[in-house]
Amino acid sequence: MKKMTLIIAMAAMAITLTASGAFAFSSLLNGVNSKCGTSYGCGLCHIDPGGGGTLTSAGSGYSKAGNDPCYFCPTVCAPPPPVPVCTDADGDGFFKESGCGTAVDCNDANNKVFPGATEICNDNIDNDCDGMKDCSDSNCATDPACGPTPVCTDSDGDGFFKESGCGTAVDCNDADRAINPGAAEACNDSKDNDCDGKADCTDMDCANDPACAPAPVCTDSDGDSYYKEAGCGTSVDCNDSDGAINPGATELCNDGIDNDCDGMIDCADGECKASTLCAPAVTPENCSDGIDNDGDGKVDCADRDCRNDLNCAATGDRGREGRGKTCKDGKDNDGDGLVDCADPDCIQNRSCAGTGNGTNNMYDDEMDDEEMDD
Repeated sequence: MKKMTLIIAMAAMAITLTASGAFAFSSLLNGVNSKCGTSYGCGLCHIDPGGGGTLTSAGSGYSKAGNDPCYFCPTVCAPPPPVPVCTDADGDGFFKESGCGTAVDCNDANNKVFPGATEICNDNIDNDCDGMKDCSDSNCATDPACGPTPVCTDSDGDGFFKESGCGTAVDCNDADRAINPGAAEACNDSKDNDCDGKADCTDMDCANDPACAPAPVCTDSDGDSYYKEAGCGTSVDCNDSDGAINPGATELCNDGIDNDCDGMIDCADGECKASTLCAPAVTPENCSDGIDNDGDGKVDCADRDCRNDLNCAATGDRGREGRGKTCKDGKDNDGDGLVDCADPDCIQNRSCAGTGNGTNNMYDDEMDDEEMDD
């Protein structure tokens, strides 16, 4: 009851408006007035706590919104602020709208462009979203792309510059177009042809070059000017302990030694073909074995080698045409392919008289004797 009386008394008191349109209780209730702006809150001062949400007389007297308590309590009754839209289309962790907890992404379609990215100094893009691009960005102050244009010299026209920073490896000799970083290393000219800091055999490019092979060991113990090792400028000496044996020596045909180091010994060596030491042995004709022993195409008594052989005496011709009856026996007695008077050996035999071949001679007499004996 006392509380209600207090409220009615307060409502009956004059209310003074400030110049700004705000309200205030009288000085009598200044303590209540100060509390309304602090700990008691707006509702306690202007809404009747026992009236089902109706205004107090103070609230009703100053309401301009049809008994709307929010006229006196705008911060309490105002709707909450809207939730901001935050877009990160390129997934780089930065939003293109402000108020989303990150610096604004100036290009949300490129995940290489965002606040804090490294500025690339020659792509005409503001990579780090600071409003500056390429060399106008202070981050590019020391970048080579933003430095002065280098001087590039290629005096020998080999396509390589003698200065660095010109897009090619440095030409170590810009006065010789055969010397540059793209040249092949020559291994015996005392020059660093490929500009790698190494010349000739010290360059690994020359590891397999013959000019860089180790010098061969060359031995000539017998002093005949032929070495026993290959690769020394001479044919290999097959016996370096004998000065008479070497690739330039003459082959002896009967000493059992390969004198000229050609792998052939004595008569097996072509040099000995004309040597009498290597002439084939001739087998004498056996005049009664039916074999051409000496290989002259005539056998036994038909071979002239058997003319005086006793085995051929029984035939009366001793292996030749023209004696006795050999010129009319119908045989080729001397094996020359001619029979009787057709054989020039019978030219003086009487049996061939009348053929223009027969004459009187010792064979005629012998013939006469043989005929008389008959």
